[in-house]
Amino acid sequence: MSDVGLHAAGGAPLVLVISPSARFREELGDSFVARGFDVAEAGTSREALAELAARDVAAMVIDDAVPSAGGLELANTVRDHARGADVSLILLTEQRWSTARKAEAIQSVELVDVLQRAAEPAHVVEIIASELASRYPQPVERLAGPDTEDEKRHVEREARAARAGEIELRGNLATTPFPELLHSLYVQRADGALFLLRDNVKKIVYFQEGHPVYVKSNLLSECLGNVLVREKMISEEECEDSLERMRKTRRQQGTVLIEMGVISPQNLVVGLELQLTTKLLDLFSWHRGEYLFKRDAALPSEVVRLELSNASLIAEGVRKRWDITRTRAALEPYLERYFVPHSDPQLRFQEIVFDEIEQAMRDEADGTRTVRALCESSPLSDDEAMTVAYILLATGVVEAVDGPRHDSGSDAGVAGEEESNVRARLVAELHSLQSRDPFGVLGVSPSSTDREVEQAYSAQAKRYHPDRFRKYSADTRRAAREVFGVFYAAYNRIATEAQRVEYRDQVSDWDLDSSVDGRRAALASRVAREASKAIDEQRYEDAVRELERAASDVEGAADLRAMLGWARFCAAPDDGDTARRAIRELREAIDLLPNDYRAHLYLGRVYARMGKRILAEKQFEKALQCDPNSEEAMEQLRIQQELRPKRRR
Repeated sequence: MSDVGLHAAGGAPLVLVISPSARFREELGDSFVARGFDVAEAGTSREALAELAARDVAAMVIDDAVPSAGGLELANTVRDHARGADVSLILLTEQRWSTARKAEAIQSVELVDVLQRAAEPAHVVEIIASELASRYPQPVERLAGPDTEDEKRHVEREARAARAGEIELRGNLATTPFPELLHSLYVQRADGALFLLRDNVKKIVYFQEGHPVYVKSNLLSECLGNVLVREKMISEEECEDSLERMRKTRRQQGTVLIEMGVISPQNLVVGLELQLTTKLLDLFSWHRGEYLFKRDAALPSEVVRLELSNASLIAEGVRKRWDITRTRAALEPYLERYFVPHSDPQLRFQEIVFDEIEQAMRDEADGTRTVRALCESSPLSDDEAMTVAYILLATGVVEAVDGPRHDSGSDAGVAGEEESNVRARLVAELHSLQSRDPFGVLGVSPSSTDREVEQAYSAQAKRYHPDRFRKYSADTRRAAREVFGVFYAAYNRIATEAQRVEYRDQVSDWDLDSSVDGRRAALASRVAREASKAIDEQRYEDAVRELERAASDVEGAADLRAMLGWARFCAAPDDGDTARRAIRELREAIDLLPNDYRAHLYLGRVYARMGKRILAEKQFEKALQCDPNSEEAMEQLRIQQELRPKRRR
């Protein structure tokens, strides 16, 4: 039996999805899960009836293509079953039924509706939710807290303003599907906010250099509590308890859950990332909806952001939420054409997670066979091959040409002007890297944390990994390996705090000063050490002078700017002008490096000293999101909790 309980919210209505297609069941089931329903799956009529006999099924969505009897006969059997009289039934058909046939089925079998199989999953969910509303409480909205309600109001207010204002780009997902819209914004390296509006649902996706980094939604069902309960990271009772405490204290739900001891800071960050991904992936299921892009929109100041690349998000969305019928329709015009690697290396070598067979299909998209032949020759199933082909097209990894391109069979690979440019760029990068110390190679400061060094290395490793250059000639691949090797060696030299201290002790200032990056790193390290010592000794004015002098030489050093703001405040904590200037400098540091926990920690301390407890708590919470292992952030939150006035009973 294909029994997949996707959600266990305790008391949530159970929806049984019945279809011979596992992918169809999963896609539709995910949509029900996102609304907080329990979901089970069945591939045959026998499995469906076994589920009905064993569990309290509130609703069934029946694919008419179910084997043996067919969907309508299964619906009749359910109605005759001892436990089937009150089950809400929707029938999905491949072909559109006439009005008369549909009306007869609805009346004779007491169906809620008869829909086409290609109907949007969200539409099917809405019908079932409305049908069950009188018998069951809303399973998800009960788990939404004040922060989710605030976000709902904000999104709706911003959407109204966007519609009324000047918009550079607008359209409808019915003509520009969401994966293709994402890719278009990536190609433009767009910065701003994408508003997506469908009926009463409104979402805002924020972009930075063409990548989605944050999502807001007016759907209460996409609240953090629902995500954590769905993933079994907390129980529904723990979620409701945290919401009650949250309303009393006005603290963020994550912080309350940590204080309750039911979730670790690390798992909270995972939950926040899952929440953002859930909000975004839902958009792949939209068949229609207005979109507006506003370039001057400011990014939210949230710490946890989407980390997946544009191409990876498209691939995940297409796999999880994209209807195979739409995939086939999108590929239809290309089946007799040929896919070749995109001429733009930045598109061609985008990182997408493929398994070995999918990667082989990507490698074979070399223009020597039609798209139809490419899919048919793959060991993947028909649907899986079509999905990979569409991902390659939608992300721009390949482009379509009208005629075949014959492989010369030489090691020259894709030699030509394009490869010459790539090789020249690699050689220039290699020469540049060889003149830098490990800090300059990775673009980090000696005072950077282990996490910051790892993030810097990961970004460069993805960019220069030799696998991304496998189609090029031996000389180009060799250059890529050498560049990658420099980054790898640099990371292994300064990956940990102990290694960075050892390196600084072993390398003389003369060696550090041998390059521009080395000079900046040496200066930043020297200033950070001296300023930190001055602050520890309460010589705040000395620290301010040292940091101000360094500011002009080390442009964009977020850590030094954050330390300057803190030192400036400590030098005159009772002076209003000084406090405002310090806060401004700390805000600038956060804008430069949003995930630097120290800047949030300093700002929280400033607010705490000023008696602004709620603002202080928010910064300590963000510091903990940046670094879940920060004991100081946890301690500061505990102190703020103890300072809260006791509520009278």
